Amino acid sequence: MSSFCGILESQSSKKYFGNSKRVKSFYIICVCHRKVVLLRPFCDKMDNVREHIIGAAAEKMRAVGIKSISVDDICHQLGISKKTFYVYFETKEELISALLRKHESGLEESVHKQLAGKSILDMMLGFMSLAATIKDVRKDPPLLHDLQKYYPQLFREHIEHVREISVRILKQYLKQGQDEGFFRADLDTDKTASVFAYMHQELLDMMPRLREDEKAKAMERVAYGVDIFMHGIISDEGKRKIMEIKHI
Repeated sequence: MSSFCGILESQSSKKYFGNSKRVKSFYIICVCHRKVVLLRPFCDKMDNVREHIIGAAAEKMRAVGIKSISVDDICHQLGISKKTFYVYFETKEELISALLRKHESGLEESVHKQLAGKSILDMMLGFMSLAATIKDVRKDPPLLHDLQKYYPQLFREHIEHVREISVRILKQYLKQGQDEGFFRADLDTDKTASVFAYMHQELLDMMPRLREDEKAKAMERVAYGVDIFMHGIISDEGKRKIMEIKHI
């Protein structure tokens, strides 16, 4: 026989979100004229399956919440067995954690994409874009309600991660503002970013508890507070630039 094709299976260790797992890797093996050729691994396929599981879970949980969705539901939607599911996730809680980490990563990427290449004046508007983008974390009421009620530890971790993302992004743009002379040189970017992120988090916590007729007034007060806050960190040169824009 001059040629032969087959599949070689091996096991290796992979780490997902801090958890080490034994996973199978598959390779296409071709024997042609007595030479063994290793064509390519199937590891990418396993990563794709994992992403499909997370995607299916996110779709269902956003629609009806976490409590109502079982591992069986997710497996049925994807057409996979529970045995396959547990190759990637040991528990439903581990799946939820992975879903949240993916959402948080996408959130930060989205903010950077929106603000990339912006001038320092555009960055002033960017703060509002930042708030609008991070607000997405509260756009899934059934999901977050169930998360807070049935998985309080995961909920607290999620909120803290979002706060850390807010602070990290704000610090970056505050520093950019200082470098361009728009923000005060003596500004403590760490403290300022933390205060702004805290204000934003308080707003997100407050809004769902307000009646519709109260929300407009609340937003007016918030806008006034942000205006005072921003004028406190802008340099004289920055204020001059803003006045120039207002007179255009």
